[in-house]
Amino acid sequence: MKQIQRNIEHIMAGGGKPWQRAALAALSKPYAAAMRLRNRAYDRHLKKSYPLGRPTISVGNLTTGGTGKTPMVCLIAERLLAMNTCPAILLRGYRGDEQRIYTDLFNDCVPVEPNPDRVRAAARVLSQHRQTTTFILDDAFQHRRVRRDIDLVLLDATEPFGYDHVLPRGLLREPETGLTRAHAVIITHADLVAPEALADLDREVERLTKHPPLAHAVHAWTAFRDARNNIHDINHLRAKRAHGICGIGNPEAFFQTLVKHVAEPAYFTAKPDHHAYTADELQHLLAAARDENIQALVTTDKDWVKWRSLLPPTPPSTPPTSPPTHTSTHTSPTTSSASSPQPAYPPIYRPVLAMTIPDPAEDAALTDLLKTLL
Repeated sequence: MKQIQRNIEHIMAGGGKPWQRAALAALSKPYAAAMRLRNRAYDRHLKKSYPLGRPTISVGNLTTGGTGKTPMVCLIAERLLAMNTCPAILLRGYRGDEQRIYTDLFNDCVPVEPNPDRVRAAARVLSQHRQTTTFILDDAFQHRRVRRDIDLVLLDATEPFGYDHVLPRGLLREPETGLTRAHAVIITHADLVAPEALADLDREVERLTKHPPLAHAVHAWTAFRDARNNIHDINHLRAKRAHGICGIGNPEAFFQTLVKHVAEPAYFTAKPDHHAYTADELQHLLAAARDENIQALVTTDKDWVKWRSLLPPTPPSTPPTSPPTHTSTHTSPTTSSASSPQPAYPPIYRPVLAMTIPDPAEDAALTDLLKTLL
């Protein structure tokens, strides 16, 4: 099954034989037609959109896979909290990865409600958290049953239009003309492409939407967090042989960033998006890394929330190389002695991410956009 998926992804990217690409393109036509009819029905109010009872912002994209929706939702929630508002996050709850990330980050400060029916999810939040002032919809650009005040669409600079074809020939969830519905577009992973390519993308966004992108965001790795939640300086793995493992929508962006922070060579294993690891599979990956003398395993928060319940006993941890950057409690590390047995697997780290908008004017533009919800 995994080999079939890899073959299909290879064809989507323009590989494979001409007849294979033609077959997927033929399947794309009825899908694209169905999406156009569906959008037209909503545009003409033949299908109804329901308000949620609070100002609502949707964070979505045009393609399947990762464009940075989760860190953008976190950024928006943090900004709304800083404005003394009470946001809540509504998501469809697909396999629970994002839900656990949000609850780990915000604890009880931000209600997180997973439900494919966002209308019902909003009603549940309001019944339990009447102080809620704003709803943030995670991955809802195509979920038009919910009315929203702001449609924010993210485009990944490394593959903004999903190989320029709708599913299954490409990765587009709908034709790119759907971008005209967006109130604002933010380009993510803007630092991973050449300036000329970024300028071309900006012009294409302006052609489609009649206005330039609101901002250009980057995914900055600011530190590393180990399995015991100790924080280590971003240079902690600079001299270590590392193996990156992830099951996210855009593994290439993760790996491109990883190689900047570890010793060469770096090894990579990419799993499908939202991959459901098994204990046997994970233990095989860990044992293989140990046998190959890998000094550090690096994964993502989305993968870690699934790994942590499947891991064998944690190996000895090294003391943090820098003080923690937050006030949450964690277990103090223990220092292994010379007589300690070899750990069952290398230490596991995950990057501490910060989605940032380097341009101050663009950063302020996002804040101003959020203020329109107040």
